[in-house]
Amino acid sequence: MVNPLNKKSNKKNIFIIFLIILSLIFGFLQVINFSPMNQIFTDMNLFNDENANNIKIATTIGSDWEIARGNDNIAIISKPNETQEGDLLIFHTTIDGDGSSIIDPIGWTDLLPENSSEGQTTASWYKIAGSSESLNYNVSWPGPSEYYVAGIIRIIGYDKTNPILTTSSDSGPNGNITNPSITTINNYTLIIGFHGLDREDEGDAYGFSLDPGPTVLYTATAGGGNSGCSVGMYYEIQTSQGSSPVRSWGIEGNEGWYAATVAINLKLPIIDIVSPVENEIFGVIAPNFTVEITDPNLNTMWYTLDGGINNYTFTENGTINQVAWDLLPDGNVSVRFYANNTFGNFNFKQVNVTKNSSAPIIDIVSPVANEIFGINPPSYIVEITDPNLDTMWYSIYNGTYQSLNITFISNGTIDPTEWNALYDGSYSIRFYANNSLGNINFEEVGVIKDIYAIIINITSPTLNEIYGVAAPNFTVEITGTNINTTWYTVDGGINNYTFTENGTI
Repeated sequence: MVNPLNKKSNKKNIFIIFLIILSLIFGFLQVINFSPMNQIFTDMNLFNDENANNIKIATTIGSDWEIARGNDNIAIISKPNETQEGDLLIFHTTIDGDGSSIIDPIGWTDLLPENSSEGQTTASWYKIAGSSESLNYNVSWPGPSEYYVAGIIRIIGYDKTNPILTTSSDSGPNGNITNPSITTINNYTLIIGFHGLDREDEGDAYGFSLDPGPTVLYTATAGGGNSGCSVGMYYEIQTSQGSSPVRSWGIEGNEGWYAATVAINLKLPIIDIVSPVENEIFGVIAPNFTVEITDPNLNTMWYTLDGGINNYTFTENGTINQVAWDLLPDGNVSVRFYANNTFGNFNFKQVNVTKNSSAPIIDIVSPVANEIFGINPPSYIVEITDPNLDTMWYSIYNGTYQSLNITFISNGTIDPTEWNALYDGSYSIRFYANNSLGNINFEEVGVIKDIYAIIINITSPTLNEIYGVAAPNFTVEITGTNINTTWYTVDGGINNYTFTENGTI
């Protein structure tokens, strides 16, 4: 009779022997798999896979990524480590060969149509993370096992109402991988580009051969020899709306490829410039500004007058920096207001204004320099020229006296009250004018007040007037205190003729 305990022990021994043999086989395969000549998994990541979930797409975006690869008919990839509800997830998978169709993952939306050509099949999807996301996601394809590489990235700070702005794709049987251009309609748009490559004999460092400008996030390959595939992902921020650059990855050999470019709408601060308005004109005084900036995660606001060479931060509406304004030449000035949020996303809005520091032109016709006036205030004639003339005024002063400012709208006579307040002596009458741009100018003339002076004003005849045989009439205005005698001469004083009123020569 067979001892049942011995039978059980024999089975245990057989099982142990099986495990030992299996371990030896696995170890042998490991040696083969990682030998330089028979490498099945070629790591082409610019960062180690172990650190992948700690790598940010950009500090302005705040994303992390995961990669999965192997040889199977199902790809299982982990959720990015920092995923939170509301994050945007982008998922793409490439498998070797162009015969199988990839089955969409549950709960995801197609990003671009599946491409099955040139020896590879690539599909892509996106979703907005929910409150209870699975720890991993999977896609599968019918038929035999295929080499595959899958990548997933996480993006925050995007526009949740319209996350995907536009997409474009291209493919080719050989030559460089070319991510096509796309057209953006907003400033500061996140551009991501990814590709699937039917990798056979292409070199090991093509992740470093992308055009200058964007940042390579990862490249990864599964397989080798005459079978396998590769993927790559890059990102860049396009600061101004318009067409994005075409980006090329330099590769070796004649591998077929598929490449896609995607524009992600970022959540940007909304900026509305209330004032100044477009083409408004300002003078030497820096303009005030009123901007309305809306963002629940607003961080910093600033403006520039010189395209960003010098930036001036502000926390509330106010006045453009006067020193910076003074340094600007006359002409067009572009005032650009910026704002960013805690995601690091930027936006700006610009208004164009004109600086005109030209002041009003003032010409004093009368009184003339050192003209003497008595008890009657002098009349004045000033010619002031400015297309934006605002206000005109004058004041009277000397070393010991300063009058009030007296406004006027037309030529006339110095204010009698101010004139009567003056003692005899020398004074300056200063005429001012400003314009609506805030530019001010002045000119002045020196006069003399002497209440005992006799002031004679000849109304007629006028200078160089022509007369015939009849003697001309004359009209003169003579003012002064204690006037005694008035007379005239026509021969330089050889003969004098007294008069008591206006009349005829």
